[in-house]
Amino acid sequence: MDRGPNNNRFVNPYTFMPPPAAFAERRKPVGHQVLADGRVSGSFDVTWALETPLLCGVRHRNEHINGKDQAVATFARNRDGLVVPGSSLKGAVRSLHETLTGSCMRLVDTDFVPVHREHASTGHRAGWELGLVWNDDGDPVDGDGCPTQVWLAPDVAWIKAAALRRAAPDGLRSTQRFDVEMYETESKNARTQVVDADVAAIDSERSPAEGQSIVLVTDAAARQRGKPYWCAIAELSGQVVPVSKKAWETYGLAIEGLKDLKRERPDVDVRHWLSGKAPGPSDIGTALGPGRRSAQGQVIWVRVDAGEIDAISLSALWRSPGQHSVGDRMHAQQKPCQSFEELCPACQIFGSAETERDADVSAQLSYRGHIRFSDALLTKPDGSAATSSDLDRAQQLAPLMSPKPSAGQFYLQNKKTTRASHRNQSPTSHWGSEADKTNGEPTPRPIRGRKHYWHGLGREGQQRFKARGTNDDVQPWVDLARDGYTLRARIRFDNLTPAQLGGLLAAVQPSLLANEFDGARTRLGGGKPLGLGTVNPRIEGLEAQTGAARYRGQLDEAAGTPEDFIAEFSISVGAEAKEVWADLAAVLRPGHVPEELIWYPPGTAWSGDPRNFDESFEFFTKSGGRYTDPKKLIRPHENELVPLRDPSAPDQRLPIDPAVEQEAWWTP
Repeated sequence: MDRGPNNNRFVNPYTFMPPPAAFAERRKPVGHQVLADGRVSGSFDVTWALETPLLCGVRHRNEHINGKDQAVATFARNRDGLVVPGSSLKGAVRSLHETLTGSCMRLVDTDFVPVHREHASTGHRAGWELGLVWNDDGDPVDGDGCPTQVWLAPDVAWIKAAALRRAAPDGLRSTQRFDVEMYETESKNARTQVVDADVAAIDSERSPAEGQSIVLVTDAAARQRGKPYWCAIAELSGQVVPVSKKAWETYGLAIEGLKDLKRERPDVDVRHWLSGKAPGPSDIGTALGPGRRSAQGQVIWVRVDAGEIDAISLSALWRSPGQHSVGDRMHAQQKPCQSFEELCPACQIFGSAETERDADVSAQLSYRGHIRFSDALLTKPDGSAATSSDLDRAQQLAPLMSPKPSAGQFYLQNKKTTRASHRNQSPTSHWGSEADKTNGEPTPRPIRGRKHYWHGLGREGQQRFKARGTNDDVQPWVDLARDGYTLRARIRFDNLTPAQLGGLLAAVQPSLLANEFDGARTRLGGGKPLGLGTVNPRIEGLEAQTGAARYRGQLDEAAGTPEDFIAEFSISVGAEAKEVWADLAAVLRPGHVPEELIWYPPGTAWSGDPRNFDESFEFFTKSGGRYTDPKKLIRPHENELVPLRDPSAPDQRLPIDPAVEQEAWWTP
């Protein structure tokens, strides 16, 4: 792949709608008891024409593919044929309605705080030492898996694994202890490195004693290829301290989300270069992987404060929780509505679920919505119902990345001046970095807003969503409905004001809203980052009745057309909420971005090694605003922060590798 002048450019699949300058007022809804004056009830049909293939994997089937049994995500079905559940339709429509009206973000985890990979900095690791989990008098851990006490080893040095292997030829373990006599050391890279020493293994089953040396063996995945494997080593001081509950709780946050997380710490085979001259990796030994419980004889990094351990780490550079939760970074009216006494415009008509229930309050504060979506039947171009055999079956998708809210360069509102961090400080992109402070006081950057995806499969046709020949484990198998097919469903509503009905209609078919929304398309189903699910909605057969007309069994012909109701809605929306409509229109209109450049942040240029292309970690490392010593700065924009543009900006391209660019053209 080569994109010519755009070879080092990409467009991120998603963007964010900025919050409005002022949110809509929250009010008590009308309720369901009576059909109030000036309100209408009825229904309308919607046809969604599929302009790109559709993924709706709400159930799974098994198929034998390439010698393996694979679970294939596929469509649900009812007695009429294949369907998209009404709940999926309702979620997609509601998301647009929330953006149009300046309503709350219904689906958001306000308690979320990301975990970051720690950055390499001598200042960042100041005050850390090694510790040995050991207790002769009882269980080494309490009921939560927290160590009951830790032996401290403060004077840490670094020694080549090759020197330790001569004393432990069967391989190294983090539960081993040694007798070490150091003859020569040197200070390098702000570390004490052992140049010459005598090393002898000690029986590690016996109780530890002052003067014995403990060693930490860690996974080699993050170490440099071809470089010798170094181990942290230190003498036990004889001082024994407890572990604070705060330290163990923070450790628990740090390990959440790790792959293959076990209750007990598992053994992990370690292979790496013993020396720089070795032709390839050798067996180093075994490390203890992350687990929910510590183990007798385990070596860990610890930080001590006021006579107890206040922080735990499993390696010199590990993971640590960020600061300031999503809730801390949101306007109060962005947070989900919690009581039917005060509901935003979206919750008034779609309903509201109480998610922060007070255990001492017995009253139910949720609210049932006024809108019901039927399942949408999938039909072929000839109008007949589609069957399973009409799908493009067992398609393997390209990798679908999990959301990475920890990437503050995308998920947070960044100031133009926060290009890179200072020495010994966290990268600017980290939650809780100096970019979240003003004059030393916490001022958390707000979240960017609601996530939306750009339209487009790219000029290479449907190839963008197909598997790329990388890791099978992250490339799902799915059945897809073909572009050219249609979905048809009925939406029923009751007791809405004309403006509320207009807001619903606008969220279903935004192209009716205003000139700026001409040509707008919406999205359904999964795989949106890969271009799937672009649909062209069309409203048909609107029937609206007042309460009096319903009881007379008559349609109220004076109720109005979709355009009439949408005009009422447009008048009712505040100017502040409308300020984001231009951004939303840009996202909903196909063609706003060069479709052939839409992809998750690549790990290399389009013409680079395809094996590295899907390694997004490379981009986030290069664009997170890490400190670079000016004396060692090789390329002009090395490690500078690369934020997302506002959705309505005409150029949405970002640099794959900002360091190779001569100008910071991507800076907002």
